[in-house]
Amino acid sequence: MRIPKGLTVFLLGLYFAHKVAGAGTLTDMRAKNSLSVCAHPDALPYSSNLPETPGFYIDVASLLAKNLDIPLEVNWVYTRANARLTDCDLYPGIAVLEDARQRASNGPVPPVLLSEPYMTQHLTLISRRPEAEVATLGGLRALQVAVPSGSWAHVQLVKAGIPVLVRFHDDQEIIGAVMNGLADAGIVSEAGLGWYQHNHPEARLTATEAPIAKFHLDFDIGVGLRQSDYSSLDSLNAVLVRMREDGTIKAILERYGIFYHPPVR
Repeated sequence: MRIPKGLTVFLLGLYFAHKVAGAGTLTDMRAKNSLSVCAHPDALPYSSNLPETPGFYIDVASLLAKNLDIPLEVNWVYTRANARLTDCDLYPGIAVLEDARQRASNGPVPPVLLSEPYMTQHLTLISRRPEAEVATLGGLRALQVAVPSGSWAHVQLVKAGIPVLVRFHDDQEIIGAVMNGLADAGIVSEAGLGWYQHNHPEARLTATEAPIAKFHLDFDIGVGLRQSDYSSLDSLNAVLVRMREDGTIKAILERYGIFYHPPVR
């Protein structure tokens, strides 16, 4: 399966890596005078090596580093294998599906500690067809819906008997397929859709969650701290929660045309 370059699933997969290069605690980061993050160089709105639009993952990481008074360093990676070979201290976007402390209560500290979530990744169905044609699962069964191969959306649509197209690998490819008539509809993140509409305000797309709400596709996003400890996680969480509650995260997302959904957990 090809991993969508801009989706959080890319970084979720990193969580399961047991052999990782050296990272460390906040004490280690201060000793080396850097907080390093792993990110893809061409995955807007998530991350980019363009100074004017670094992506919201990099913006969040930059403010975390600033608040912790540690210079930020970005390691650009294209694959999970690349990331495992770096000294990244932090993954700026990772699915938070359970509490890190609860998971570690019966064993050693895991290789990646999950932070408090700072947003929810909300998925939506897009189409250029009349809304009535995509408002129900029955309507979708007469169409072809683009989804990333192997995604939870892919699994759920197949179970529901909905024809899927899996040759489009990320939000921007799926949106392009819908806009060009190569797919009747598609499931994308609101982050990806918001970025597309930010750059193409003239685009006419119907977006609805009605027919896919029962699949529970949404998930929270936080950061992942590598090879660290709970004291460092507590310090990072304190900053992250403050950024979430004072509107900083919301303002970062709005810069990229993304509507902010607060965490659900």
